[in-house]
Amino acid sequence: MQMRKNPMSGGEWSPEQIRAQLSRIQSSDEVSNAEVLQQFLQFIVEETLAGRVREIKEYTIGIRALGRPPGFNPQVDASVRIHAGRLRRMLGRYYNGAGKHDPIRIEMPKGAYVPVFISNDNINGNAYPQNRHKLTIAVLPFLNLSDDAGKDHFAIGLGEQMSTELSRFQDIAVVPYYSTRHCTTDTADITKVSATLGAHYILTGSVRAGQGSVRVSVQLIFAQTGEQVWAANYDRGLTPATQQEISDEIIGQVAPWVAGYYGIINREMANAPEWQRAQVLGRYDAVSWFFYHHKQYNLESLAKAKAALEQALAVDPGYAVAWAILGELYIDSYLLEIAGTEAIKKAVEYGRNAMRLDPHCLHAYQTLSQACLLQHDREGCIQIMDECLALNPHATDNLGWKGVACILLGEYTKGKELIDRAIRLNPFYPWCYNFAMSLYYYWEKEYAQALSWAQKINMPFLKFDVLIRTAIQGQMGTRGKAREVAEELLLLWPGAAEEVEDFLQRFILHRGMIVHILKGLQKAGLQ
Repeated sequence: MQMRKNPMSGGEWSPEQIRAQLSRIQSSDEVSNAEVLQQFLQFIVEETLAGRVREIKEYTIGIRALGRPPGFNPQVDASVRIHAGRLRRMLGRYYNGAGKHDPIRIEMPKGAYVPVFISNDNINGNAYPQNRHKLTIAVLPFLNLSDDAGKDHFAIGLGEQMSTELSRFQDIAVVPYYSTRHCTTDTADITKVSATLGAHYILTGSVRAGQGSVRVSVQLIFAQTGEQVWAANYDRGLTPATQQEISDEIIGQVAPWVAGYYGIINREMANAPEWQRAQVLGRYDAVSWFFYHHKQYNLESLAKAKAALEQALAVDPGYAVAWAILGELYIDSYLLEIAGTEAIKKAVEYGRNAMRLDPHCLHAYQTLSQACLLQHDREGCIQIMDECLALNPHATDNLGWKGVACILLGEYTKGKELIDRAIRLNPFYPWCYNFAMSLYYYWEKEYAQALSWAQKINMPFLKFDVLIRTAIQGQMGTRGKAREVAEELLLLWPGAAEEVEDFLQRFILHRGMIVHILKGLQKAGLQ
């Protein structure tokens, strides 16, 4: 009997087990008299089991599940969004009541229509198994510190929704919220709580509501030491009508900041000494090495990350994220020119393997979109990133990568807007954002701005860094500085004059930009 790996928690169930859970929900008092919700849930679950998550869109739900006519326009008719909200509330009531001890939870995270299947085995407070591959986070209940007891619901909902949103970031594992609801936030017990839950990090906070305003405080704690590694306060005006909007806004800021590709958790562990990473994650700290490589971006870090991922896959060949980011390392091998086009083919193979294992794997989408770019498949690159962002609109790293891709494709204004949004959500980001932004301003002939962004790359051993700085200085007409940077480029890359055009054509698909860079290099004295 074929088992289906759950993308959010690592548990495994057969299609028959998931359908049995679906039947339990549909026959419950909460749903039995709501035919439209039954059809909605049936459609999204069956499409997921069939591997057709790309078909789970607002339009197809409206036509195939809700019986809307062929001319249905989701922009005008909000019925799918309305029923999605009803379905989420219904599932919450069911699992707080009749389904409290069911083996499987079926959830539909806010902002998406693709369901997730999460183990319900730990609801009675048993120790939650620590994920051996990923850093694990548990969201403890937010406290209502207001005089208004009516804000209890707001605080409870904030913690529950935060847990759901964090589960959409696959670089970390999330302890189901219903396993944490009875845990204390007393810092003296934090190591005991984390051991019970199997969590490396604890996220919690409080709500203080006053007259027409609310302050939400959020803290992230490293469970091993009890150390608070991050905290923030969010002050907002509050009315009953804006309560959900405020909750959505705060969660939309906190989740990517904490759990994103370049979020606090991954940055903390990537910056930790090797002995500490090994102590926390054991031998399988593959993802941690991947982030370490993206910080260093050299041949040594690439080799270490590649070895760690291959070791993890030898132990667990079903580890989808590892396949995807190993594919991305092959792309880095191509860009660092230690491998040819066969590396791109390998990246495609690994990215597809990851998506086959887990259709929700965001890293798989990013790997495949990068491969499409390097294969000069313009439409494929953008389409894959659009599908990726549909799965998790709050994934700032994927948002930023799409911006980088747009600039390399020649869609400059759109690319800049996307990168700006990604940086606003998380000011910690990879060097390629700086490179792309320097290209944007270079194309706009705002050379001082272009140079400012290029200097932020700060990787003088990379061709990308010295190359764009040389072209900018050439266009700025600063002969002495231009000659100095051109000499730096030739020291790094003696064959630059003969090879630069072919190099640029590898990843820049807009011919006008390539010509513009070549002119800048010529003005800097590179003949």
